[in-house]
Amino acid sequence: MSDPILSPEVPHTGERGAPPLTILATRYPSGATLSLVLLLVLGATLLFLPNLLGYGAHPLAWSDRLSGGAVVALALAAAVTARPWISWIAGAIGLWIVLAPIALWAPSLAAYVAGTLIGAFVVLEGVVLPLSWITPGDEMPAGWSYNPSAWSQRLPVMVLATLGLLFAGYMAAFQLGAIGNVWDPIFGSGSERVLSSDVSRAWPVPDAGLGAAMFAIDLLMTCAGDRRRWRTMPWLVLLFGVMIIPIGIVSVVLVMLQPVAVGAWCSWCLLTAAATLAMIPLAVDEVTATLQLLRQTSRRRESWWRVLWRGAHHGAARAPLPRHRKRSSVPWSLVVMAAAGAWLMIEPSIIDMPQRQADSGHVAGALVIVVAAVAVSEIARPLRFLALPLSLWILVVPLITVGAPYVTWWTGLASALAVALTAWPRGAIAQRHGSA
Repeated sequence: MSDPILSPEVPHTGERGAPPLTILATRYPSGATLSLVLLLVLGATLLFLPNLLGYGAHPLAWSDRLSGGAVVALALAAAVTARPWISWIAGAIGLWIVLAPIALWAPSLAAYVAGTLIGAFVVLEGVVLPLSWITPGDEMPAGWSYNPSAWSQRLPVMVLATLGLLFAGYMAAFQLGAIGNVWDPIFGSGSERVLSSDVSRAWPVPDAGLGAAMFAIDLLMTCAGDRRRWRTMPWLVLLFGVMIIPIGIVSVVLVMLQPVAVGAWCSWCLLTAAATLAMIPLAVDEVTATLQLLRQTSRRRESWWRVLWRGAHHGAARAPLPRHRKRSSVPWSLVVMAAAGAWLMIEPSIIDMPQRQADSGHVAGALVIVVAAVAVSEIARPLRFLALPLSLWILVVPLITVGAPYVTWWTGLASALAVALTAWPRGAIAQRHGSA
């Protein structure tokens, strides 16, 4: 009987547990050479970047020089030996290069952008691309009507992560002092008020810059791995899910509560929140396929821990991918639910009401929008029922708030009914998602 554990998936090459650059060198020697050359170029560029951009005396300069020298040394080491730690240390250094302009407060816009790009490319060349070469084997999870790791599924996440990186990077440039103001076409000075608020300054680093770094990591993790990564790299898929789903939900709720914490709205913050919300249902499918694989492994009395880190043969369907399949769509009920949540958030700007009632509307509206967005995923559709207790909250608050305008009794009733009634329809389920 063949061993079901592997990573990546070619059993005769001796690649089990091998680092990414070693795998690449085994299968594609010319590709490995190109990656090493690019790492050398990136490291050398980082070595001289402080002098080229004129921040040689800044603390970031020493970080860049040390990081650049380390990247060069690791690339040279990878050219002569196949140690398992080389690729991963290069990836870790790349992540630090991405974070360093934020942690050390980059002195200029050029230093911030250059550091972010070079760090991302170091991770890309050292870890991401070598892990993305196509491996043989079946792609589709058993019982599924589509492959959740297909590039067609991941491309929208890449686009959204790129947009989020650009939006958050623009705000980070303002917080770093690289640009003098933030253009906000909707709320005027609202963006600057939010980005300069005590809430933002409570962080030891620019919070927008931290968000930009998270989007960059999301983008890199989306690119890593081939079409079978749901079973060949479960650890990566689960880490990808943690980055986007729970962390994304928390960050979105915090952004949407800006009127409560700061008393102002920020257009760019809302755009980053929208990008994050749209990524969540797209990530749920792949994470579910991986969790099903691990549960199936446990039922087979095999080590799910080993499969988590090294992947598995089993769990894939042997039938070829269908040429045509129904497309999933967003149920109208969830669109109405999200609209009701948006109304709750803007209602205090239209109708004068006590601050306590306004804050309640902002919180309830933000949570309703998050529930609707997550439930867009067919797999997560049952989570729409979380809106039912929220509808009760929406109904009761105007009735128990002292000084609440009479009109808000009726708007609260209408909003509560809209949220409750739209939580019941399941909507069409176009795909099959296996079973745990």
